[in-house]
Amino acid sequence: MSYFSTAFSSIIERNKWRQREVADMTGIRQGSISEYVNGATNPTAEQLAKILKAVSHDEKCELLEASWRDLVPSEEYSGLFLIERVGEQSRLRDEAEAWWKSAPLPSPVKSAFETLATAAAHDPDLQQAIVSLAEFIRATTKKERK
Repeated sequence: MSYFSTAFSSIIERNKWRQREVADMTGIRQGSISEYVNGATNPTAEQLAKILKAVSHDEKCELLEASWRDLVPSEEYSGLFLIERVGEQSRLRDEAEAWWKSAPLPSPVKSAFETLATAAAHDPDLQQAIVSLAEFIRATTKKERK
């Protein structure tokens, strides 16, 4: 069996789906779904894209990692790349957002920071102005502490 077929059949089982349901969700023939599950063949890039649209974020990661492992010719080469799921980055972002929401700042200050961040995302001049202001504040604060 391939890594893909193992991952795909596991996802189908976890979700308690029938192959017919997967075929209906993806628009892929049931016979092809059966071949993928049994390891007779792996999906083309086009078929994989259809499958990925039907599954959760974590399941997408699982299937993409499995597909990659099937393409690498041996374990000898698999260590040349690091596969990292974005889910971990999402968790860190969620924690940062939770901290930000609970930060002990007055509401108008938070609102001002959010406005600046949104505007700076697409304005290099504003980005530089914010960095310059932060450096000025750091330098001024250091002098006051001495």
